[in-house]
Amino acid sequence: MKLKGVILLLILSITVFSNELTLENAVKVGLENNFIIKKGKIELENSKLDVLKSKNKFFPNPSISSGINKTGADISQTKYENSLSIRQNIYSGGSNLKSYEKSKIQNQIDLKQYEILKKDIKYQIRLEYLQALQNECNFEIYKKAYEELVKQYENDKILYKEKSISKSEFLKLESSMLKAKGDLVKGEQEYKEALRKLKYTIGIENSKEIELIMPAIKELDKVKLEKKQNILDENLSIEVLELENKLATLNSELAKSNFYPEVDLSISTRSSGDTVGESLNDWNWSAGINLSYNLYDWGTKKATLIQNKNMEKIQELNKKNEEIKIKNNIDEKYNELENYNILLQAMQKSIESLEEAFKIDKIKYENKYISTTDFLKSTNQLTIEQIELMNLTMNYYITYYEYKNLID
Repeated sequence: MKLKGVILLLILSITVFSNELTLENAVKVGLENNFIIKKGKIELENSKLDVLKSKNKFFPNPSISSGINKTGADISQTKYENSLSIRQNIYSGGSNLKSYEKSKIQNQIDLKQYEILKKDIKYQIRLEYLQALQNECNFEIYKKAYEELVKQYENDKILYKEKSISKSEFLKLESSMLKAKGDLVKGEQEYKEALRKLKYTIGIENSKEIELIMPAIKELDKVKLEKKQNILDENLSIEVLELENKLATLNSELAKSNFYPEVDLSISTRSSGDTVGESLNDWNWSAGINLSYNLYDWGTKKATLIQNKNMEKIQELNKKNEEIKIKNNIDEKYNELENYNILLQAMQKSIESLEEAFKIDKIKYENKYISTTDFLKSTNQLTIEQIELMNLTMNYYITYYEYKNLID
């Protein structure tokens, strides 16, 4: 059987059921149900509310109060008092405006980080999907190898009873069959664990039956590497760092506002009387401007300003460092993909050769032209190569999605 036939049979055995879940459908389900995504949506709502709270500082805060006081030696005198007041900050060195701008930038950062979070979850789902699919395909290979040994074991069992083969040869086959069964059980457990992990990430019950499907990946588009600069300009991580640079600048400006006084305007009216009616008729108005300024703080404001200026420099260095890392990662992943393509072609040829050799060795063994040891060696070598091919294929897919995660 040719290599493509082996792989297709393995994949088809996975996809013939009704509960099929493609990789991209798994991503869609995960983006709706994933716990971290849901939490991120709520945190994003809080970020929007922070902008609203910061904006409210530009509006006056009215307050009203009403009370009854008992006075006199025998607490027989009653006073009814009412007040209405409005207080508004009219100057703070620009801190209110800068705080509002800061909250808007922070909201933009939170929006970008939420998009990054979704990208990371999408990659995590793809990774776990491929790992589960890899374990399932490996399990199928173990199963096929085990069934082949069981079939041969039953044939040799008859020959052993007829004294046509030695006990030593028969025990070698039996030992290999039991080892293959152990590999089969281990492979099944690894597949179930990988599937459980995937179901948790996409937010579905572990009891729900799903069938995985091998994704189809087109040839790598080499033109994408020629758009590195554009990719950096549109990269979410770089955009976040640019916004954080603006945030650091605003923090420095906010620190400067501490060197200026604060001025508040207050307007109030009060009334009082021995009865409720009297207290509502006689209102006294007052207005005032309050100025406050901290004369000396032992250098705290200056130290804060210097710290924020230093943070601006740090953020700029972070941005440059991230740009270099992204460029290097893009090159690294692309080179890995090219290397995987070469290795896959070589391994495909190797397995085609091993499959032909196995067919010949099987016929030879059945006709007792080769020993059990040689037959088992041929069987094990083919199984190992098939497992390695599947692992290499999945590593190619995983690297492909790592690359896509960097350039998209």
